[in-house]
Amino acid sequence: AEGLPLAGVMGVFVDTTESLSIDDVRAPANQVRFEVPVRPVATNMNTQPYWFRIPVRQLGRDGDWLISVPSVAASELAFHGPYDAAGQALAPPVVMGITHPYRARPLGAERMVYRFHLAQPGDYVIYLRAVSRLGQVYALTAWDTGEYMAGVQTKRLFDGLSYGILLGMLAYNLVLLVLFRDRVYAYYLLNCASALLTIASFNGHVARHLWPDQPGWAEWVYVLAPATWIVGAILFARRFLDLARYAPLVDRLAQGLMGLMLLSVALGLMGHWRWLVSATEIGSMVGAVTGLAGALLGLRHGYRPAGLYILGLIVVFAAAFLLVLSNWGVLHWTAMHLNVLQLGVAAELLVFSVALGTRIRVLRRAQSELHARAEHLAIVAETDTLTGTANRAGLAQVAQRLLQPGQRHALLLLDLDNFKPINDRFGHEA
Repeated sequence: AEGLPLAGVMGVFVDTTESLSIDDVRAPANQVRFEVPVRPVATNMNTQPYWFRIPVRQLGRDGDWLISVPSVAASELAFHGPYDAAGQALAPPVVMGITHPYRARPLGAERMVYRFHLAQPGDYVIYLRAVSRLGQVYALTAWDTGEYMAGVQTKRLFDGLSYGILLGMLAYNLVLLVLFRDRVYAYYLLNCASALLTIASFNGHVARHLWPDQPGWAEWVYVLAPATWIVGAILFARRFLDLARYAPLVDRLAQGLMGLMLLSVALGLMGHWRWLVSATEIGSMVGAVTGLAGALLGLRHGYRPAGLYILGLIVVFAAAFLLVLSNWGVLHWTAMHLNVLQLGVAAELLVFSVALGTRIRVLRRAQSELHARAEHLAIVAETDTLTGTANRAGLAQVAQRLLQPGQRHALLLLDLDNFKPINDRFGHEA
């Protein structure tokens, strides 16, 4: 019911010539090149074609199966077969990928799947040629079609919940931006919108719903949205945590990281995707550590909303760190890793929204204290500290108001005999 992982079963080799056809691959000279990996294959940004050989043994009749490639960003996946024991192809090739229109994908699935039918029991072979300009983890899985579609429905419900949270936070903070006109809400909106676009791109919904007939746009969004997310997160952290005030050194580091990310985006737009992807992966971790350091310093100075920022950062950092390690092949990749990132992002932005509310209360309390202090200073400036009555400045203020209407007033002068010698001898304090 959870699918059959094909690591340890399928064979794989890299076509370094980038010119082998399916007939070349099926030739005995190339069949011996297939090796059976014990874990999912990580390309690490290698753009050369990968050939997979997938053996299938069906025990019964009328099998309705599919092979899932948990990727939405592979440039091209070309499935050939199934081939029967006599070497006869039972179906024409199926080609799909992020560089192809969305309608090329079977079953209308966001992730790339290959569906095949086998009428008779026996041994079969399926070949897959996979090419990608982006780093991929080919964790292929075999499924019963019905079981897979049931899992897809559950995933879509989870996606809908996550998108609902993010869209709600966008709408709520857009209202706050209009009301308070504070740049921190604009940075939050950039952070939230780019995070939403990143998750939608990772889930394949950008390719399906936004640009189904312009696959090039979906590929660009897949690369640029995470980098934009990091830039938005840095801008939000600097403003929300007031790094220039509480942690000036961290603020300078954050500015340097933001400059590096903007440079990486520019290089990505010029076609240097390897640099952009690597900078995004490193920037996500360095940015999280930088934000954490700034929040800790702010908390040390008594800035309480920094505590909520730390909580949100830990959640999303753990999820993003898990995904990066999976992309690097350090951890065993599972499709649930994307769900963990999605849940972590929703939780982080929800916590940040609560933190913004706490920040409003802190600012209002500071404004109230400042207003009370200003009133106190104004009273002190116009009051005699010894007697509590108005001093010369206070008299001038009151007299100005009394004399403006032009009515008659009396002025009473009180004098203390022999007060000046005491004042001169013992001082003003006595």
